[in-house]
Amino acid sequence: MPGVTRPNARRNALITVLLLVIVVGGGTAAVLLLARGADRTGPTTTAAPPPEKTTPPPVTTKPLPPARNPGWQVIVNHDSGLVYEVPGSWTLGGTRMARPGGVLSLSGLAAARPFQCDGAEFVRGEVGSGRMVRRDDPAVVAAAVAEGAAKSNYPSPTVELSPPTPVAVDGLAGATVVADVSSSAPSPCHASKARITVLALTVPNGTVAVKVEVPEDGKDAQFSPSAEDVRKILDTVRQLS
Repeated sequence: MPGVTRPNARRNALITVLLLVIVVGGGTAAVLLLARGADRTGPTTTAAPPPEKTTPPPVTTKPLPPARNPGWQVIVNHDSGLVYEVPGSWTLGGTRMARPGGVLSLSGLAAARPFQCDGAEFVRGEVGSGRMVRRDDPAVVAAAVAEGAAKSNYPSPTVELSPPTPVAVDGLAGATVVADVSSSAPSPCHASKARITVLALTVPNGTVAVKVEVPEDGKDAQFSPSAEDVRKILDTVRQLS
């Protein structure tokens, strides 16, 4: 009938309106969700600062004490805790070099006029020092070092030891012993005679000794250190501060 909507048509129209509302509502919800999602911000993080560049402290080397004799070389031997000097023409040994000295090992070495002979190296004089941990009579230690060095450097030596001479260095009690050595020289390169002078001191952490050895004959004997050189070397001995 005209002007009257049929029930099915009215129902269909109502469904259509509801669908439009749902679509519009759904679209609005989607827009709101997107907007809210856009407003969200994640937790802020601050980047760690780069590590600071550190400069290692400079390596400082303690300067050598001044020489008491002009033009002489200063030897600082941390093994023995001693300082001493040798003439400027002497050759200093390496830090790891050592020589036998009877009751102790001698380092802080220096040699006078090294030379080659028959494929081996010889010297016209040598100085070295060492320390033993036992505190002993310095006269006994000096004699033992002199005799030990003689037996190590000369074949079947005859050793004559002088009586010990008491000395004092930096307030430390000590003694000096001189050994006159004679031996058979196996070749002209070798010395058959030598003089070994040893100064020993009693220190708080043991007993220390300085040996000065001078071959007296053999090749280039004219270049051997003099008795005055030996005295001046021993006069420079002092404790390492």
